Amino acid sequence: MLKRILTAAVLIPVVVIVVYWGPSWLVAVLAALVALLALHEFFKLSAQMGLRAFQIWTLISSTALFYAQWGSGNVGVHQFGSGWELVHSAPAVPVETILLAFIFGAAFIGIASRKPLADVLPGISASAGG
Repeated sequence: MLKRILTAAVLIPVVVIVVYWGPSWLVAVLAALVALLALHEFFKLSAQMGLRAFQIWTLISSTALFYAQWGSGNVGVHQFGSGWELVHSAPAVPVETILLAFIFGAAFIGIASRKPLADVLPGISASAGG
């Protein structure tokens, strides 16, 4: 219990500092790392229940989701002289595209694995649940 309290005492100020004063890319990277660690833990729990998720594909897709969210909110405007503006943004991929790619990718991986459907469907559900 003391270890959890000390971890919280150290990490809460760090998180507050990063969220309020850090650049948006740093917040996105740290949030993605926390999500990937949580997914890894979830996959270990689901494996203990006999559900074999498509771990690599799910981790790639979840990382892409964080990139898409960061890219959609990362817009910069530069003023040049009188009335000229340069608006740029990171190459944003719509979140719907990533979710659709995840679904089709998981289905393709399940079909290409040539495993019985009784093994593939629980794996897809464990991947989607993560």
